[in-house]
Amino acid sequence: MDAKRFVAGFISSLLLLGGVRAQEPPIAASIAPPPVLPADPAPGPVTLSVPQAVPQVGPGGYDVPGISNWIRRETAPCCNGPVGGNSEIGQELYFRGGPTFPIGNDRLMSRNTTTGFTVGGGAQTLFYNHEFTKAWIIDTGLSEFYNSGVRNGDNISVNALRPGVVGFQDFTVSVRNVRRTFVNLGVGREWFSNPAKDTPVRWRLGIDGGGRYGTMSVRLNELTHKTDVIGGAYAGAHVLCEFACWHSIINVGVRTEYSYTWSDIFQRASDFSEVNLMFNLGVRY
Repeated sequence: MDAKRFVAGFISSLLLLGGVRAQEPPIAASIAPPPVLPADPAPGPVTLSVPQAVPQVGPGGYDVPGISNWIRRETAPCCNGPVGGNSEIGQELYFRGGPTFPIGNDRLMSRNTTTGFTVGGGAQTLFYNHEFTKAWIIDTGLSEFYNSGVRNGDNISVNALRPGVVGFQDFTVSVRNVRRTFVNLGVGREWFSNPAKDTPVRWRLGIDGGGRYGTMSVRLNELTHKTDVIGGAYAGAHVLCEFACWHSIINVGVRTEYSYTWSDIFQRASDFSEVNLMFNLGVRY
């Protein structure tokens, strides 16, 4: 009796335990495998999009914002008139030399000097018109004048120191020679028989005038010399023939000029009045 009850209870316990375990959810079913994601594409170059500035033309002709057209050298000429913008600016070097003739017997130095010579040189800046048939010029240069004294000329009274004499004395002197050195500045106008940029031979006519500033040295027969600061003015005209040579334009011709010099080297008006006739040689580029 006890053995049957033991066997029956043991079997009942096994069945009950199996039923309880059968009611637990399977562990494998509660954890699902992760979804399979598509493979990422291979990395490539990174491209960044930069917002483009919309060019706006300001009052000065530049694109705003960004680098200005002036820095990029993309601006149009600032001037559209007949001089500048649509034309060109040229340069010229010249050399001049020839005789100088004192005139005017009422001038102290003019009547006490003979025909001399002058040499000079300088540079010109030419501002062409649109057709290259005319040009305004600015002239800067140096010039030197030399005249000998007139034999048996006027005796000039001066008050000066004399070798072997104490203090200033009044005495008469005569001119041995006169030398003048100037810095010149002038303006002028040029006309060309055909456009200045063409290669054929052409004629060129010009007029100019300006001022001078420099020094005068007078050597006397009775003294060594006297010096003074002087000023002057001039007006001239020239005719030139131009022709192309290599990458430049050579011009040769003649120039006539009137000049006046103010001086008080003898403690009174010692002015010079003269006419100069010069040979001109220049190169324009």
